[in-house]
Parts: sequence; structure tokens; C-alpha cells
Amino acid sequence: MTPEHEFLQASFKAVLVLLSGIAFRFSFTPPNNSGNSVSPPRPPLSEGFTALREWFMMAVLLDRAYPIERIFCLVAAINEALFILSTPIPSIRDVLPHLNVSTSINNTSLTPQFITSVLLSIAGGIFRVACYRALGNAFRYDCVPSESPTLVTHGPYSIVRHPSYVASWMAVIGSGLVHLIGGSWIIESGFLNTLIGKAMVYSWWGTFGTAIIGLTMRVGSEDELMKKQFGRNRQRSCQRRKPDDLCTQAKDTSHIAMVSIFLNQSAFARYRCHRAIMIGRSISSFCKLVKATRGDDKLTLRARDEVADALDLVSESAKTRRLASFSLNLLIIDVEKMEIPEVEFDARVRLYSDEFASIIKYLNANGETITIVVSE
Repeated sequence: MTPEHEFLQASFKAVLVLLSGIAFRFSFTPPNNSGNSVSPPRPPLSEGFTALREWFMMAVLLDRAYPIERIFCLVAAINEALFILSTPIPSIRDVLPHLNVSTSINNTSLTPQFITSVLLSIAGGIFRVACYRALGNAFRYDCVPSESPTLVTHGPYSIVRHPSYVASWMAVIGSGLVHLIGGSWIIESGFLNTLIGKAMVYSWWGTFGTAIIGLTMRVGSEDELMKKQFGRNRQRSCQRRKPDDLCTQAKDTSHIAMVSIFLNQSAFARYRCHRAIMIGRSISSFCKLVKATRGDDKLTLRARDEVADALDLVSESAKTRRLASFSLNLLIIDVEKMEIPEVEFDARVRLYSDEFASIIKYLNANGETITIVVSE
């Protein structure tokens, strides 16, 4: 390898390491001051594990551990980049003697392990920032009800149910492996074998390993919170994200009654859909074609992806080797999807007066307003 080629390769690898550190910093920096400015008080043990977990993640990890670990990761990325550049530029080692380390492998080479780790870290950072932009001011690190909730179904939230958490896992795993693969300064210098090195590396993995576990356990609580705030809209938004269902909706001419049916891909012997498409068809004509088939026939529905102007139906009989093919012209529909309206019903509940009085007395000591919600 010529010196020029080695310099270019080292420079490219150093830039990737720096981008990995910057991506990690953005991944764990609260946007729009979404973190709490004042650490919440520690809840009593009587409130249960969930309350203690949220307090630990906000008061300990976010307010105290994250700022230190962000600086540590950025300094490690700068040090690693200088260590890589010190191979084609030996004068760097004269200024920074701790980089004067004999490596067992070429630290400027772009190994598959390094490429995988750094791309995972950078992709996690980009994905995380995309989540920040999609939610805007609604993005929060704590899991609490919002006063003006907004259901976001675009951007990363149209691909993954919890994209912000997935991006965090990618950033943590990728950034950690960048500094722990063969050829890195932490490995080649023996820093990991020292007491300080072990303390720093283990504290880093312990902090973000705990964060990953906490985020994973929070998924259920967040789903319940969104279910309470958005109701059926949350369920319908999840069903719209992937082309894994066959959804059929029909409404009468007076627009009073509507039927919505979902068939999961597991209901079909074979299901293939590269992207979600919307087609309009006449229910009466479709039913006539379906009734023309027999109960033991194999029915294939095929929508033309290039020009969605017809729906093809192919009926095959395994016994008589009969094959029938139909083409149903599609209708032009002016709405993407008919929404199921939220309907409010009157409710009447009965409970013991002394128990209700004790509840009101307890709540009076903790707040000025009360919201009573009756659910199914």
C-alpha cells in the first residue's frame, strides 16, 4: 500500500469514527429541552417498580450519567481518530505519546467488523434525529401523559412502532463495538486491562445497558398510555404502517353504516405485497365473481402494481383442473381511507359512597382537579 493510499484510507476511517461519536452524542441529547430541568423526587417503594424505574431513568441516567458518558464517548472518538491518523502521520505520536502503541493489526484497515459497527452507530444517530424531527416539541424522555397529545404516523413512525428505541439500541451497540474491535486504541494499548480502563468501559456499558433494558420494559407502559390517549386511532395507525393486512371497507350510499374487515396475511396460503395500495371496487360485482367459484377452489386476488386499474381474480379447481380468470374494473375513490368515528356513550356506574369519599379525600391532598374516565 502506497503512503498516499494509506493516508486516504486512514483519513476516511477517522472521519467515520468521528461521525460515530457525533451520532451517539445526538442520540442521547434531549431535543427541545425535553428532559426535566429539575430531577424528580424519588418515589416511595409503595408506588411500585414502574415508578422507581422511571425515576431512575430520569433522575439518575438522564440528568447525571448521560452528560458524563456523552463527553466520554466523544473524547474516545477523537482519541481513536488521532490514533488512526498517527500511522500515516507519525508526528502525531510525538505530540501525544500515549498513541505510540505497536498494533498487532493495521489500525487503518477497514475491516468488516469496523464497517458494520460504525454504520450501525451512524444509522442509529440519523434514525434518532429523524424521530426528534417527526415528533418535534412532543418528543419527551419521560413517559407521562401529554396535555395536547398528537398522534404521529409519518417519518420513522410509519416504519417501526417504536423507532426512537430501536435507534437508541443501534447507537449504543454500534458505538461500543467501534472501540472494542481489533485495532482500536483501547484494545491495542492495553488500556482495557488497567483498573481505570475497566472502570470506564464497564461503567459505560453498565449505564447504557441499563438504559436499553429500561427502554425495553417501558414499551408496554407507553403502549397503554397511547391507547388511553388515542383509543382506536392508535390501533388503526399501527395497522396502516405495513402492507401485512387485507383491509376491506364498505359504506352504504347514505353514509350511515360502514363495515371494516381486516384479514391478516396469516389467513392466506400465500400473501405478497411490496407496498400498500388503495383500490376501489364494486361490492356487488365482486360478490358475483366470488360466488361463481366453488367452496374447494383456490382463489387468487392480484392487483396490478404498475397501473392499478383492475383487480384480477383467478379461480382454480384441483379436482376438475378447471381454471377461470376474471378481471374487475376498479372504481376511483376520493378518500384514502374511511375513518371509523369515535362514538361517545352515556355511562352509569355504581360504587360504595364511603369508598368514593375516601378516594376524593385522598385526591384532594394531591391536586385541585379530578378527571373521571369510564372505559370498557
